[in-house]
Amino acid sequence: MRRTRQVLLAVASSLALTSGLLIAVPPAAISAPATPAETTSPDSLRWSDCRNDALSDAVRCSWLKVPRDWANPDTSGTYRIRVARIRASGPSIGVLTFNPGGPGGAGVEIIELIHGSLPAHIRRSFDLVGWDPRGVGQSGPSLKSCQITSPQVAPTGAVDVDAYAEAVFTAVSDANSVCLRRNQAHVNNLGTWQVIRDLDALRASLRVAKISFWGMSYGTTVGRAYAQTFPHRLSALVLDGAIDPSPTIHSYMREHIWDDYTAVQRMLGAFGPRYVKTYLRAMRYLDKRVLRFAGGRKLTRWEFGSFLTGQAAYQSSWREVRKFLDQVRRALNSPNQRTAQTGERIHQWITEPPLDPLSQRGRPRTTTEYEPLTAFVNCSDMHDRPSPQALAAAGQEAIGVGGVPYLLPVLFEGAACSGLPPLGRPLPGLRTTLRLTPRPIVINAIADNRTPYQGARALANALSRAPMIVYDGTQHVSYGRVSHCIDAPVTRYLLTLELPSESVACPLQMPQDWRR
Repeated sequence: MRRTRQVLLAVASSLALTSGLLIAVPPAAISAPATPAETTSPDSLRWSDCRNDALSDAVRCSWLKVPRDWANPDTSGTYRIRVARIRASGPSIGVLTFNPGGPGGAGVEIIELIHGSLPAHIRRSFDLVGWDPRGVGQSGPSLKSCQITSPQVAPTGAVDVDAYAEAVFTAVSDANSVCLRRNQAHVNNLGTWQVIRDLDALRASLRVAKISFWGMSYGTTVGRAYAQTFPHRLSALVLDGAIDPSPTIHSYMREHIWDDYTAVQRMLGAFGPRYVKTYLRAMRYLDKRVLRFAGGRKLTRWEFGSFLTGQAAYQSSWREVRKFLDQVRRALNSPNQRTAQTGERIHQWITEPPLDPLSQRGRPRTTTEYEPLTAFVNCSDMHDRPSPQALAAAGQEAIGVGGVPYLLPVLFEGAACSGLPPLGRPLPGLRTTLRLTPRPIVINAIADNRTPYQGARALANALSRAPMIVYDGTQHVSYGRVSHCIDAPVTRYLLTLELPSESVACPLQMPQDWRR
């Protein structure tokens, strides 16, 4: 997702949240320099095999040394950034690099998956470069993981939204205070302000004047910020699964009021009326009672909602979602269908949901341990902090839109930096029109619940004359994944810089065998 939005609602009588928390620490008393630091006299990259990275011989790897703080590059110490490259199979016309999202997505480990998803013309024409942003994967610094003790949630019945909002706010605040102590040495150096300067150092070390950049989800924030800061160093810019150009923690929270419900409804609409009926029936049933199976397994409203909202964003998961709903329907229709085998299958779907093959997202963690990188980046980029009262108001709206299962994502998103001051250096939003040459292209699904359409549309509007490809589905990050209607104009743009004369609307497209 944009920011990683893996809100784990693995609940029985309690909730375990694992990776969506934003952890803050007091910022250093340093203001950003008026002029962005330039990359001067970069070291050449020394390429070697990637055997320790579990990559094939087609990939070569290297290390890039960068300052810990680009505002003080001579005195702040250094981090090492892991880099991987696959050479063009034909005459190269340049470097295509990417950021797979998060914050926290590692580019090195998935470079071969990304390479395989690209059209043959792109693989033949570009050197593909993947990299792990600072604090991610093999790149420094190495961060210590943290834990949260989540508040109790009622499996059925009415909820006290004000009390839930206060409990979530307190739980995240307590986790934040511990996590900042564990990572205090690095927390002020991990925001996107630093990452885009690492990216430009990578460009310089590759000995190229310009790069083509493909930003996915949070990677669109990296791409947008890089374009604001280094506009003349881009050959092409693809923003895929796009984030609002001036986001806030408050706006992330507000997006949840509608985006999860919209994605689930679009997915159910693709499945057909029988599945819409099953969903509505299950929501009514689970609001009043837990669905219990022989052998002790059970399904709660929180688990039901979390599974659907988590899987709606990736069409590769839809086949399994239909099977899940088929099992729920049979269990609702007849107590004889509530067998131990069915309970185990539903438990497996909830605890080990399908993985999106390229993003490797979808599988929740089974403990309360979480990695703080997402936290450090987001709480550096965005310095607003919604109050418990703001959380409760948004949560109440979410219940009104979709029902009780849509409450908790709103609360945890809004509480992400709860009770903590800003840290690092804020990322300037794009509040005026940015004119780029060449112009970028923006891609988003109309019902994407990771990066909602309204934010993507705002980003396209802020980039002068940037055409938008709009997909009539939920797929989060679309190029190379779901539709020739999306792939063809993006591939043409990367190869020739030819853009569509106007925005493109692409219909929902399902694989022929998806119903199996």
